[in-house]
Amino acid sequence: MPILTTTCTRRRAGNDAPARAAARRARPAFTLLETALATVILGTGVLAIVQAQQYFYHQNAWSTQTSTATFIASELRELLHRMPRHDPITGLDAWGPETGEAGPEDYDDLDDFDGSDSAGTTWEAPWLGEATGPIDSRGRVILDMQGWSQTIEVVNVEPMSIWTELGDGTSDMVRVTVTIFYQGEFDAEQDEVTSLTWISRR
Repeated sequence: MPILTTTCTRRRAGNDAPARAAARRARPAFTLLETALATVILGTGVLAIVQAQQYFYHQNAWSTQTSTATFIASELRELLHRMPRHDPITGLDAWGPETGEAGPEDYDDLDDFDGSDSAGTTWEAPWLGEATGPIDSRGRVILDMQGWSQTIEVVNVEPMSIWTELGDGTSDMVRVTVTIFYQGEFDAEQDEVTSLTWISRR
């Protein structure tokens, strides 16, 4: 009996082998076309995620720059708000910094900030070199502001038309414009981030 049982088992195993081979051949598999389509779909999804992350990054960076620029402009607005339009002694006869006024900490009226050549004044913090600005509400340099710059323009305007510019010292109405720029370390040129304009009535 043991010999017969062993022989029957071997025969069954031999008879099942072709069936198992046929089952393996009949098992479904991915075709080349299906694999290519899956790769395209997966790649498109990954690319969409990366682009979304880049978009959010740029939006966040721009929001941060806008907040910083608004802060810098507000500091200048605070500095200039309390100043008269012209020097209390020389009045309209002198435009720009008076003798002995070497920088923003010495300036005591708005037309001083238009510069000695009436072309405005710029304070900046280059990536390389000494920083002259941006300045705060006390006229002091704000530290660690590489790439940022402030430009101030002071002009006389027609009292009945504030966008009509007049010659220096020819009107009691003064328009002040503060423009904030930023230039990245590897940027070819600077970009205007924000601008603030107001009329001084003092």
